[in-house]
Amino acid sequence: MSRPLSLAAKLGYRTGRRLCAVGAGEEWLRRLQDELPDEGPLCAGLEPDAQYDLVVWWPRRPEEMAPSFASLLARLSPHGSIWAVIPNRAAARRLRSRLSFEGLQQAALSLGLVDTKVTKLSEDEYGVRFSLRDELRST
Repeated sequence: MSRPLSLAAKLGYRTGRRLCAVGAGEEWLRRLQDELPDEGPLCAGLEPDAQYDLVVWWPRRPEEMAPSFASLLARLSPHGSIWAVIPNRAAARRLRSRLSFEGLQQAALSLGLVDTKVTKLSEDEYGVRFSLRDELRST
């Protein structure tokens, strides 16, 4: 039986990449830090003028998705990715959350981002990876 992938592996983190967690709770920050393969940089919120290779983001309300994607995209390295973490359907019903994959995808597509991977991150949450379309990357 194979060993489950670590959170860092699921997110595609590699040594030396700049990782930022936006809107993460303390438990998620601890989990991310514990599972990074090195003492790599993990910030808990966007730092002024910094660029990131990997952003893990917990959106809160559907109406904030497009503006948040835009601000995260402005801080993303050309080949970076944004992981949006939302509740699965059962958890969304239980929590009365209006967040959905369709809402994420619509907000992302309007900015030139495409969804490239979906993965289960916990019993209640999954992540969707978004990357900038190849033709829109600056390098």
